[in-house]
Amino acid sequence: MLVAPLTTTLMDSVSETHAGLASALNNAISRTGPQLAGVLLFAAITASFYQSLHQHLPSLDTNSQQTRLAVSPLNKPASSDSHVIQAARNASTDAFHTAMLIGASLLLVGAAINAFGLKQKKKHTHN
Repeated sequence: MLVAPLTTTLMDSVSETHAGLASALNNAISRTGPQLAGVLLFAAITASFYQSLHQHLPSLDTNSQQTRLAVSPLNKPASSDSHVIQAARNASTDAFHTAMLIGASLLLVGAAINAFGLKQKKKHTHN
């Protein structure tokens, strides 16, 4: 829905001599961008989750492999300890809020780049 207008705007904003490079960059970013954004967002969610988990339950070693296998972001922990379950629930909520803030920020940055970075060529009319 948005790809065609963005591609058109991008291609209209560069000179013909740079059209090949602009097209290549557009293709590369459109193919790798979503995956890269997903990886970065997941890394932020994971970091936020374990930091928050440690704040809610300081006695839990959030750096240990065993803890990370038993208590993972946005999932119900394997532990039956009610303190761990509640801390994981709170940490998941915090991680979700972090993800939403990052997503909204990325949308705003993208909108600003589109608004200020892409210029539409003025069409010349011949009388």
